[in-house]
Amino acid sequence: MEGPYDGKVSVDAWFPVRLVDATDLVTPETGLAFGDLTVKYGVEAATAESTYTPTADDWKEQGQGNYWLRMGAAEFTVASRWIVNVAAAGSATVTFVAAVKDLTDQELAEKVDAAIDVDGRMNVGAWLDEPVTFGAVNHLPQVDLAAVFDDPTVAEALADLLNGTGAWLYLAGLLISASDVDGAVVVENDAGPGVVFGSSLGDGLVLKSTGGNGNGLSATGNGNGQGIAAAVLEKLADTVLLRSASHVEVAMKTAGAFDCLAYVPLALRRFSTTANPGFLTIYESDGVTELCQVPLNTDASASPITGTV
Repeated sequence: MEGPYDGKVSVDAWFPVRLVDATDLVTPETGLAFGDLTVKYGVEAATAESTYTPTADDWKEQGQGNYWLRMGAAEFTVASRWIVNVAAAGSATVTFVAAVKDLTDQELAEKVDAAIDVDGRMNVGAWLDEPVTFGAVNHLPQVDLAAVFDDPTVAEALADLLNGTGAWLYLAGLLISASDVDGAVVVENDAGPGVVFGSSLGDGLVLKSTGGNGNGLSATGNGNGQGIAAAVLEKLADTVLLRSASHVEVAMKTAGAFDCLAYVPLALRRFSTTANPGFLTIYESDGVTELCQVPLNTDASASPITGTV
């Protein structure tokens, strides 16, 4: 069996055929015409063969028992391995394998070269031979894996490999490393947010460390820079100070943390020194529900505070 020879789906290609004497298996068979041939072919794992009838244009004698057979446009309909048998009276039957692909090895190499720019970046649009389209979900760019591989089963296998189910592209692991001063990953958007994380079933963004000593989120600055910009810290502080008293009360009760900074403004807002003798009773913002009691240390000899503010 000879080959495998490269072939392309639904495209004619020339395949070499050497015919020798059926008895001594050495003497070249010359002068054979296309009408002398019986050509059979079948796809990988087939249980039957089909007949191919070449024309004069599909059969060329080169000499010394060497011929060229053209076929494939109507025969090789799927990407797979194909077996081809060429027989002629008095000649030993020749069997060869055609490895039929969507792209020949040369075409694939040229396509990769065209899709990768001088900086080594992949141009997905060039790879697909069409611009990347934008989907209906938040106008996000989408790439159809089946379109990339022209084979849904390959696309599904790639999705499984990347650990994604029903996602456009989900990476089980991604390492980005760069020495560029602008950063390993730079996201810019002049008309809206640079990065948006969202989920309809869970948290939009989760930062966590699975190691023994790692932090879920760490921010540091170099030189005169800060881990978190001063303007951001001010916004965070303002947001904390503007938090409603009812939310603070819930957090304090949930954590059981009454000895904290949030206790002070609540104590000054709703309190009683008589409801529970010997204790300062702190009430929630409704003025009725008791939040906590703090023991009071009294001094009968203390002088009263007088005057105006």
